[in-house]
Amino acid sequence: MDWLPVMSVIGLTVAVLVLGWTVTVLAARSKQERDPGRRSRRERLAQDGSATAKETDRLPSVHPIGFRHPRRAFRDAFINGDTQSAVAILPELRQTLGPENEEYLLSAGALAAVGVRIDLQPLLNAIDSDGISDETVLRTIIESVVQYYVATDQEQEGLDRTKGVLERHVHGASRSKEFRAAIANQLQMLYLGVEETGNALGAINLAIELSPENPSYYFNLSTIYEKRVDLEKAVEAIERCMEMAADAPVHLIQAWDLYRKIGNEEKEKAMRNRLDAVG
Repeated sequence: MDWLPVMSVIGLTVAVLVLGWTVTVLAARSKQERDPGRRSRRERLAQDGSATAKETDRLPSVHPIGFRHPRRAFRDAFINGDTQSAVAILPELRQTLGPENEEYLLSAGALAAVGVRIDLQPLLNAIDSDGISDETVLRTIIESVVQYYVATDQEQEGLDRTKGVLERHVHGASRSKEFRAAIANQLQMLYLGVEETGNALGAINLAIELSPENPSYYFNLSTIYEKRVDLEKAVEAIERCMEMAADAPVHLIQAWDLYRKIGNEEKEKAMRNRLDAVG
């Protein structure tokens, strides 16, 4: 199996995970909006008649897909896979909610994650500031930005623009180990994209040190070792991955390919059978 098809599967998997995570976070935000009791005191005060509340609640005059509030119009377009309409609505969503609003940032990030060319500056500003305390939201935005650079083959630009920020988050003692590990994993994706396998290896090993029970990190470790033509270590890493997450197709494909490359026909055949079993 060639490297390109494997990386295509990996890229698609990451994009799906980022999108799924983004939709989950947006859904949670939507639920919070419908339940005033869950809002913060500041939000409740705004709802009572401040300029912010009035600006947020105003209706647009026209939309590419009908007369609807931009946040509803964007969600409908995004869920239906209509990225063209979602992109057209995004500027009005930004004007309505504000460029620092978390819902706007998550919405923009959802488009960025699949390689849609948008203005990344609000997302870059958000990850470079301390304005987002929710680790889930911040992680989602960072993953969206990194996935944009990966999806558009601009990993070098991604490193140039985000390396310092990502390193600061990785080493930020105020954040959880799981969050720091996730950001280290994003950093290794950029390093791997520009063939800096030594730096990629250091980043993924740090992710594993911080969060040793995450199977995806061992999978990524395996791909890095494979890129470095250290196939024995690549096999060790993918086998550790499969101990934690058995029969995930992308893991089985990686194992099958590695067994094929090292000439272990017995294990290659076993992986082929497992792949056939999971479809």
